[in-house]
Amino acid sequence: MIHDIPEAIRLNLIQTLTETTGKTLKLLNFSFFGGGCVNHGGKLETSEGGYFLKWNDLKKFPNMFKAETKGLQLLSTTDTLRIPKVVSAGETNEHQFLLLEYFASAKPSDSYSINLGEKLASLHRFTANNFGLDHSNFIGSLPQYNGFKPDWIDFFIHERLEIQLTIAEEDGLVDPQLRNQFLNLYKRLPIFSLRRILL
Repeated sequence: MIHDIPEAIRLNLIQTLTETTGKTLKLLNFSFFGGGCVNHGGKLETSEGGYFLKWNDLKKFPNMFKAETKGLQLLSTTDTLRIPKVVSAGETNEHQFLLLEYFASAKPSDSYSINLGEKLASLHRFTANNFGLDHSNFIGSLPQYNGFKPDWIDFFIHERLEIQLTIAEEDGLVDPQLRNQFLNLYKRLPIFSLRRILL
């Protein structure tokens, strides 16, 4: 139902989409999709077609959708996978929202898995001089930092494992034994990497 969407978001969407399309737009229906634990999301039907809309708590997850917008735009530049276009992203006093191009689900073809694998491989052929990004983002509800590092081991340790381990420690979920196991893993990662290169 349309009234499941917070009113401030509805008003913002009507104004933004009317300006974008040049037509007086009406919001017709909204149906939730399951599967998410951070965002509310689902199909938004309008007088100008369907969109995928999601929103969450602005104070809990500041700048989440700004980061996601950057990520989607970056993925789009690879021209490998079909990435939904960002139609609109905005904030109200309490919420942030992201409106995307809607992809209707369909039965996968017999070659779906092979095609997806090939396209993912093509996506991962894009490289850069350093590991990281020019902005941080989120992994689920947790912040994910992407500081630039010269090699993947430094990046993996300092921008992925160590940060999440520290968060878990602060929440009382990590004991000294587990901390030591991670320290031992950090020492062994260069060996794993060397073996992979030699194989």
